[in-house]
Amino acid sequence: MADHHASPFDAETQTKLFIYRSYLRAWIQVFIKSPRFNGATLRFFDFFSGPGMDLSGNGGSPVILLEELQFQRSEIENSGRRVEVYFNDKVKKKAKALAELCGQYSLPCIPRIEAKEFAVAYADNKRFIGSEPSLVFLDQCGVRHVDRETFVDLSSRSLTDVLFFFASSFQRRFNEQFSNDLDIPKEVSHKEVHRKVAQQFRHWVPKNYFVGDYSIKKGSNIYGLVFGSGHWLGMLKFLQIV
Repeated sequence: MADHHASPFDAETQTKLFIYRSYLRAWIQVFIKSPRFNGATLRFFDFFSGPGMDLSGNGGSPVILLEELQFQRSEIENSGRRVEVYFNDKVKKKAKALAELCGQYSLPCIPRIEAKEFAVAYADNKRFIGSEPSLVFLDQCGVRHVDRETFVDLSSRSLTDVLFFFASSFQRRFNEQFSNDLDIPKEVSHKEVHRKVAQQFRHWVPKNYFVGDYSIKKGSNIYGLVFGSGHWLGMLKFLQIV
């Protein structure tokens, strides 16, 4: 798929990033205000971070996270919560650009930045995800990486919310070419394809795990976000935002 960092973000990408920012803001507030998590570390994982900005200087997911942490820094510090941030992009040039960008922010932590293939980065970080409150963002720019095994593993990790991007139309058109365990027949309505994708993910996870979805139309294609949380309040926040 095309490198969406090499041009200004389109309206659909901006919608996705608006949802991410809105959920981040709500998520941070929940975990810094709940007495249950006194002294906890808030963990953020962005496995497809890119360089942080598009060609026009519009902030991508890393910048949105940095801005929200900066905006809420005093509240986070006053709550006694610690913060850990992990950024990854397999393209070393992008990871380097992001590291330089992070130096411009006043943050409650120094982000850990790597340039690895997703499978390697995820395997290396699994022991941290969900050990304390964790928010995982997976802007995979396709359909390949967030497969059944990965999503089931994430859904088994307590205190973990997941927001990921899925190119649903590509799954429908090239279903037999992908080894992600999804089966989206071409008879499925174009407008219903993302709901069908989310429904299959929903069937794979434990019964007490919540899965939501939001469809995004771009030209003739349907993309979308899939959201996962082990707590009904996380799902409520997601539904209120979308």
